[in-house]
Amino acid sequence: MNFQNILLGLVFLLFVFSGCTNTSKIQINKTDQEIRASVSEKDDNSSARYEQVSQALALEKGCLSCHEGIEDINEAMMPYLIGYGGGKKGTSCAMCHEGNPAATTKNGAHKGLLPDPGNMWVVSKGKGCGKCHSQKHALTSIMAQPLPEPAGGALMESTSFATDPSGKTGSNHVYRLQRALVSLEYGKVSHTLSSNGIVPTNEYTFCDFDMDDPDGAEPDAGTEKYKAWIKKAIESGYIQRKSFARGLPDFKEALKLWNDPEKAAFADYYRKECGRCHVWMEGRRERGDIRGGGCTSCHVL
Repeated sequence: MNFQNILLGLVFLLFVFSGCTNTSKIQINKTDQEIRASVSEKDDNSSARYEQVSQALALEKGCLSCHEGIEDINEAMMPYLIGYGGGKKGTSCAMCHEGNPAATTKNGAHKGLLPDPGNMWVVSKGKGCGKCHSQKHALTSIMAQPLPEPAGGALMESTSFATDPSGKTGSNHVYRLQRALVSLEYGKVSHTLSSNGIVPTNEYTFCDFDMDDPDGAEPDAGTEKYKAWIKKAIESGYIQRKSFARGLPDFKEALKLWNDPEKAAFADYYRKECGRCHVWMEGRRERGDIRGGGCTSCHVL
């Protein structure tokens, strides 16, 4: 190899490494604002491809006209969803997300769309997951306020045997999740208030928001032996049966209730900050604070 070739090789390597170094510096020196802008930047050229499709394509592929390659939500659920969707995978999406798979425009296809069908506000009205993971017409109220008409189980009443072979605990999930500890945070709210002297110890009055339990004292799920034990525990006073829980008051309401600005401020702070972190919420919809709520909290990654 002659000297000229060696020199050209060194120049090439110098050029490559200097280019990499400069690129690295540019990436490192980007501000958080610039990074956020690049991540959320809309690509008009790419988006324009999905503004409108032909009627033939929409009828043939439905949602997959634009969302080709999207992952199946659940292998076990897909046969049912496709069946209810008329036998087409591209229309099965609407069983949960609603919208109009046969529409030719983006706005038309997304009209009435439910972005997160597992959201607690969605399923509590019998939509999304509530179409299958609820008993028929089991949903009659939301936050202790009656629904215009009973909802739930519009497509089927699903029973899961995944964790309980008997199926005793694998049904009517929506009603139960509405009133679960992870939903109401009943214990955390009560003990936080009592440990700070706001309410007496062992007084269970408040949770994250108003909630009732109209189906009665007998547990909705569980074996007959378990239900009998719960009945006996309630009758003996070992378990406090609550048919209604009150939501944490805001500052003005708490001030009227306790006539103490410190107690009122503490309760209101918990309501606005700590009380946001439960399955009825999806974060603040800001970078780093967006998460799934409801069924999506655990069942979608």
